[in-house]
Amino acid sequence: MSIARKVFCVAASFALPIIVLGYLVVRNIDEHIAFAQLELAGLAYQRPLCILLRDLQEHQRLERRCPEGEDCSERISGLRDSITGTLAALRSVDLRYGVMLQFTGEGLAKRGRQLATVENLRHGWEQLASAQAGGKATAPERDPRYDRLADSIQTMLTHVNDSSNLILDPELDTYHLITAASVLLPRTQDRLAQVIAAGRDALARRSIPPAQRMALATQATFLEQADRDQIKSHLDTALSENKNQFHGVLDSFQKDVPIAYAGYAEAADAFIARTRRLADGAVPLPGIDDYIAAGVRAREASFRLWEASTAELGILIQARIAYYVRRKVTALLLSGLTLLLACILAYRIATSLIHPLDKLSRLLTPGADLLDGSVQKLTAFTQDETQDLVSMRIICDELDEHAVNMRKTAKELAVIVDGRGVLIRYDASSPEKKSGHPEDHP
Repeated sequence: MSIARKVFCVAASFALPIIVLGYLVVRNIDEHIAFAQLELAGLAYQRPLCILLRDLQEHQRLERRCPEGEDCSERISGLRDSITGTLAALRSVDLRYGVMLQFTGEGLAKRGRQLATVENLRHGWEQLASAQAGGKATAPERDPRYDRLADSIQTMLTHVNDSSNLILDPELDTYHLITAASVLLPRTQDRLAQVIAAGRDALARRSIPPAQRMALATQATFLEQADRDQIKSHLDTALSENKNQFHGVLDSFQKDVPIAYAGYAEAADAFIARTRRLADGAVPLPGIDDYIAAGVRAREASFRLWEASTAELGILIQARIAYYVRRKVTALLLSGLTLLLACILAYRIATSLIHPLDKLSRLLTPGADLLDGSVQKLTAFTQDETQDLVSMRIICDELDEHAVNMRKTAKELAVIVDGRGVLIRYDASSPEKKSGHPEDHP
């Protein structure tokens, strides 16, 4: 194997760790990108579910009681079409992300959620719509079917949070925003629907038993402390931490989410106050339509807060993906540049070794021929002392000149070998070039 190839082999052995480290760095970055992309898939799946929950609860409310003096048939028909369209959109999202988010028989069975499927939702809704259209059951008798559909949606939302890494988000701002938007707000919306229905039924009877009063008081406390206050705490932390993130402050997040929360808090406080009055039996009791309208305003405000939060959440996760993509590109460029520099360095080292050695090789071959011929001539001169001494001087001069050239090349090679040129030493007292005349060397 030539010296050049050996040098390149040495360089390759040192370049191998660079390649391995570059691979590990890029692989780690790819894992972060895949993690965030799975979160985006979860948000995409979550959106039609939340819209479906909102429309289903509104459809149930209007079917049970239409505000006095209004005709709700057109609104109910519109909600029915919206629910059907949302189920179709959910089906499309499921075809795209269902396997990724483990909405499969095996994935759902591992968590005991075998019934939480799009097909079961669609089938349940079709049965409910058919019962409504055929008058097979009264509105109160259809409530359990609404409740089962709402429970299925909540189960699917929980499954999305578990399987999409949303609840495992590594950044503080997005983690707290996810907790508010994907965990607390859907729970709040479901609780608001239940409290609206309970208060409606209590006001319709105009007589509230103590047990129901206590239940309403408990629900009002949950709406205030477990929902409103917890949502505020997580949103405040998210907004604060967003200012400290290296991805940069998101201005729309800092502006839009507080406005949406202020609207939700105002509407929720008004509804909580009415619910407490109802639980306390304060006279006069709120009107049934006024109470329902206050609850609807609170629920609609919570959905607006959810929409604003999830929109900003998607932007924040996209910014994180862009950050990791830039890191990946930087890592690949630096690794490639390092390998290129290693190759250039190996080439320069190889050429610095090969050129002096090649020069020495070119000197040694004719030098050996010259020495062989000179020895033969000197032998002939020794046998015949009458030969012309001038010829001998010429031969000696040629040998001496060639020896000087060989010394210079040898010194150059020694410098390359050990960096100092001390492997080949000469007597400092002797001249660089000695006379080759016979009379100078008795």
